[in-house]
Amino acid sequence: METDDWFNGKWRRAKVEKKVSGKTATLRFKGLTADGIDGTPKGYDVKFRRTMALKLVVPDWSQVRGIEIYTISTPAFGPCGCSWTRERGRRAED
Repeated sequence: METDDWFNGKWRRAKVEKKVSGKTATLRFKGLTADGIDGTPKGYDVKFRRTMALKLVVPDWSQVRGIEIYTISTPAFGPCGCSWTRERGRRAED
């Protein structure tokens, strides 16, 4: 499958490091080789992902007070969209 394919993509469960401190939960991607994706170049064990979408599966959304996403990417200005969907009982496909 080609990367950055808007029409033929699929959900992929990422390997993350989880840390909970008080009421704050932090998720950070593990190195790319932890995901075991075929075709990952040798020595390219980066801790970021290029993605068209990010899906968070949360058991009880009423407990979520906010979500923050950080990037080191250069800011770009233009059309941008954000969509929040609550899908109960659905899981990301492996």
